[in-house]
Amino acid sequence: MTTMTTNRIDSLLRDPQGMFRNRWETGTSQAAGTLDDRTAAEEAMGYAAILGRTRGQGGPTPIDASDLPKYAALVSRFQPHGTPVFGNVVFQWKEIVRARTTFTPNDSLARYAQGAHGITGPDHLYPLLAYGGDDTVRLAFAEATDFAYDPEMYALLSHGVYKPSTYFEAQIHGDLSWSDLEQIILPFWHESRAQAETDAARLLAFGQRFNPQLRVVLSQINEAL
Repeated sequence: MTTMTTNRIDSLLRDPQGMFRNRWETGTSQAAGTLDDRTAAEEAMGYAAILGRTRGQGGPTPIDASDLPKYAALVSRFQPHGTPVFGNVVFQWKEIVRARTTFTPNDSLARYAQGAHGITGPDHLYPLLAYGGDDTVRLAFAEATDFAYDPEMYALLSHGVYKPSTYFEAQIHGDLSWSDLEQIILPFWHESRAQAETDAARLLAFGQRFNPQLRVVLSQINEAL
């Protein structure tokens, strides 16, 4: 899933083609790091030619920019609101998108195997477990084994003591549009429900022009999440 801030909604709804675009196309990003950092990471992913490295350039041409990846997160089912550090609108992609998604153990801007140099595909996830953060890997193992070997983790999650915020980064390759969405989740606090309902209506009206089956779900934030 991909998490964005609500102030990005207007720019999304202004795109006549209904496309989700990367930092090179929009000029904005919610991630840390400079364009030089992003260039180095995406070069390590195999995009040197598109980035112009083979031509002595420091970035892609406007035509090539759309070929660079868009970013998402592989998270636990105990993170229904995605990665709030990046925003409060959650875009959940269809399962078919996974086939053209790669993953890194941590943020791809991280150094060595934790970042872009540890990139792997959807059928070979071992590097995520080998080089991912301790909390992320522990939770992944616990869920994969139905908490048989980590009942403490299950108790912490069930009682809302531990609220996971870690993730494996995902890089989605190729065009990404509203037709690729399964649903949108809008977390909200009780006092902001009216604004959330307005945002949900706008997103649904626009999104269903490209994806008639799209769902927009309102999810109230409480102390257990």
